[in-house]
Amino acid sequence: MGLVLGVIVALITKKVYNDTILCINATVVTGFLGYFIAETYFKNQGYFVSGIMTLITIGLFMSNFVKKNFKGEC
Repeated sequence: MGLVLGVIVALITKKVYNDTILCINATVVTGFLGYFIAETYFKNQGYFVSGIMTLITIGLFMSNFVKKNFKGEC
């Protein structure tokens, strides 16, 4: 779950490289969205997906790949 969202944000930040506001919003919204999807949608479907583990996975992925897509101003 976290890796999928991390890849999506990496692609988004690569496309909007010059727009600092969109890059920051994409990273913040990904954290909230990942936790919300893991805790509500997947648990309602009968799967056990931890929202905290999703956030940790997103954070680890983004620290390696998304950080390279930001400009120096971020």
